[in-house]
Amino acid sequence: MALKKCKECGHDVSSKADTCPHCGFKNKPKQFGCGAFLLILFVVSILISFINQSLDDSAAAKQRAIEAQERIEQQRAKQREQQQAKKQQLTLFTEKREIIIQQITELINDGKQGEAEDILKGFSLVDDPALVSFKNKLREKTLLEKVAKIPASNFQANRNIYRQLVKLNPNNESYQKKLDHYQGKLDAIAAKQRAQEAKATKERQQRLAKFGEPPVISSWDGSYLEVTKYLKRVANDPDSIDIDGCTKVYHTESGWLVGCDYRGKNAFGGIVRNSNWFTIVHGAVIQVHDSSDFNP
Repeated sequence: MALKKCKECGHDVSSKADTCPHCGFKNKPKQFGCGAFLLILFVVSILISFINQSLDDSAAAKQRAIEAQERIEQQRAKQREQQQAKKQQLTLFTEKREIIIQQITELINDGKQGEAEDILKGFSLVDDPALVSFKNKLREKTLLEKVAKIPASNFQANRNIYRQLVKLNPNNESYQKKLDHYQGKLDAIAAKQRAQEAKATKERQQRLAKFGEPPVISSWDGSYLEVTKYLKRVANDPDSIDIDGCTKVYHTESGWLVGCDYRGKNAFGGIVRNSNWFTIVHGAVIQVHDSSDFNP
């Protein structure tokens, strides 16, 4: 039998002894059970998952950074291309400015708008007052041709065109008058709609105060609780009442109006089908009407 020193008191103790006979100190290390092993395994799996997630996030962030850098490079390349194109257009226009302006003027006077626009497209990046004036004239002509095809009753489309024309030529009184005319028509329509909405809102508020909230149809069987309660109260066999279907809610001077098809047992035990209109006020049926009394 081997001996070893007790870690607590220093006496010799058998290596097989669980505790020191002198001081009672436990000389054998604690053994990990199944629960401790599962706990360690769980913690390790959590750490591995966290590390993997961190690696994924890092990779995704790196990819986003690469894509962002690529977009920046593409934008810079596009800007360089535009600058180069602008330089080339400006150089060519400066060298032949008078010839180009004369050519565009002749084309416009001859009614060759498409050809004039093609030349202007070739100098789209050149900011020259003459070119801007040509573009505005051609745009103005295009808008006039477009508005000529729009019916006068289409107030909004006409208003939008004349708004652009006024912006192109603010000194044209005819354009401004047309713009004011169509804007006035639209304002009148908007005012009428607001008045109608206000009237409808006021009428609804008055109905709510007089009749209470309108009945709500059940999404389950298409019935109204107020009607079901009433029919069960007056039926020979309340449990036999079954609603087959109901109309939407209408309103009359007397209250909320709904129509329902229903069935139930009569005094002889036979199933009878009926259709009626029901006037409802403050959550209760106050009057029953024949099916022919209303035709909404």
